[in-house]
Amino acid sequence: LLTRLALHACLLKNARAVAHLWNAFTHELRYTYWERGREIPAVVFDPTFGIDHGACVLNQKLQMLNQCILRRNARSSSDLQQSAVYVEKHQSQINAEWDSAGGGWSGD
Repeated sequence: LLTRLALHACLLKNARAVAHLWNAFTHELRYTYWERGREIPAVVFDPTFGIDHGACVLNQKLQMLNQCILRRNARSSSDLQQSAVYVEKHQSQINAEWDSAGGGWSGD
């Protein structure tokens, strides 16, 4: 991924074009991967060893971004499960109140 970015940057003739390429690259990272919760392809991350400090800083940042995406997805799914349990529990309380009121609400 970074090799392709660097090759495209080398083909460009001026700094403005490189800045435009960088803007497009970061826009793609944000809206295609971060916002949608998708992992960045071709960015290797080993959870046993963590971020590879032997790689360039930009590659380390991409590995960190992938790790953040994975953690956010894991947290979102656990929050979703907890909210589903809450809704189920709350629904059973409502049903119990309904049944104890003889089919009507207790305030009726």
